[in-house]
Amino acid sequence: PSHLSCECSALSSSSSSSTANATNSYKPRRVETFALGELRRRWSSSSSLASKYSNSSFAESSQEPNSTNAIDSPAVSIAASTHHTLVSTQSGQLYSFGYGKSGRLGTGDEHHRPLPTRVLGPLTKRIVVGIAASVNHSLCCTNDGRVFAWGSNGFGQLGYSSSGGKGGDSSVGKDLNNHNNSSNNSRLSPRRVEGEIKQSFVVAVAAGDRHSVALTKLGAVYCWGDNRSGQLGMFNSTLLSGSSSSSTGISSPLSQSQVS
Repeated sequence: PSHLSCECSALSSSSSSSTANATNSYKPRRVETFALGELRRRWSSSSSLASKYSNSSFAESSQEPNSTNAIDSPAVSIAASTHHTLVSTQSGQLYSFGYGKSGRLGTGDEHHRPLPTRVLGPLTKRIVVGIAASVNHSLCCTNDGRVFAWGSNGFGQLGYSSSGGKGGDSSVGKDLNNHNNSSNNSRLSPRRVEGEIKQSFVVAVAAGDRHSVALTKLGAVYCWGDNRSGQLGMFNSTLLSGSSSSSTGISSPLSQSQVS
C-alpha cells in the first residue's frame, strides 16, 4: 500500500538525518576530555564518553581507558587537518584523535581514535610546546628544541629519504596525486627530524600537505619535503617550464641561508 511506502520513506529519511547529525555538527561542541574543573571527565570505565563508543565500530581500535590517557592539565594549543586533530596540554602532553591511516595520529598503529589518545614513544617524557597537523603527517617541537614528525613520508616531509635513508637531498614524491602512501613510506610513531636542524633550537613548526617547516630560536627557517610549487623557498626549474610531470623534493631540512 502507498501509505506504507510513505512511512518507510519517512523512517529512512529520519534515520539518514539521525546518522548525519551523529557524524557532523555545525554547532561548536566542547571536547569533554579537555573540559575544566568539575566538568572535566577523566577517561575511565565509567565515563559516558567511553561507554558511548563501547559498542561502536571504533571499539576494537580504540585504546582501553586508562591512567595514561587521563588529562592532567588544561589544553593550551590545538592543530587540525582534514582527518585528525592534535591537542597539547599545559604540562606538555600531546593528544591526537581522528582517522589513523598512514600513522598521522602517532599512536603506533593506523587505528582510528574517536577519543583523544596520548601520543607516547619518544614524547613520553618530553614537554611538547609546538604542534602542526597536515593531511597525512604531523609535527611537534619540544621544550629542548627538538623536532619530531610522523605519518606519511611520500614526499620526504618527515625529514628523511622516503626510500628508507636518514636524510640527504633526493627526489621524492614521484606520484604527485597519491596522498595514501604505502606503509613503507610512513611512520606510525614520532621520530626525531635530524640533519643540520639537529644543531638548532626549534621553537615552532608548521605543516603543508607535502612539506614541513620549522622556525629556530635564532630566527632561521628550515623547509623540507615536496618543492613542486616552490614551497621550500628554493629555485625549482619546473616552475618556469610549467611542467608537473616530476617533482623535486628535499628529504633533509635546509635553512633559507642554504638555498638563497
